[in-house]
Amino acid sequence: MGIGKANYAFTLRLNGTKFINSLLNTNIVSSHAIRLAGLVRERQNEIDLHVNAPDVTYSGQQIKNLILNIKSEPQGLQTTISGERKGETGPHVLINAQGLIANNTVTPTFLSAYRDFLLYTEMSTALPLSLVVMAT
Repeated sequence: MGIGKANYAFTLRLNGTKFINSLLNTNIVSSHAIRLAGLVRERQNEIDLHVNAPDVTYSGQQIKNLILNIKSEPQGLQTTISGERKGETGPHVLINAQGLIANNTVTPTFLSAYRDFLLYTEMSTALPLSLVVMAT
């Protein structure tokens, strides 16, 4: 199999979640458009992906201002995510996390969460990717 030569950029505005749900086998609901932008450099084995979702619901949890960025690095996929859980029941949580995905493992490099306006900060150890997927 030869090395791919594709280089392209993309921008998507998804007014529904059918595409995302079929792609990720999830049940995400959104009342607002979700924006995706990125670029692929196949020869360099690189991808940059930026997702902006102003209001989504997943597993009954409403997440506002969800931002996900994924960038290829030599050591793996550098990932940052931020969002706000704000609902009628449960705590108000603001979260910012950074980590590296490599070899089926997520290694968080930074996590901060404000729960009811109290700050929790943690530097964590590596987690198997399957554990992270199951936990979401």
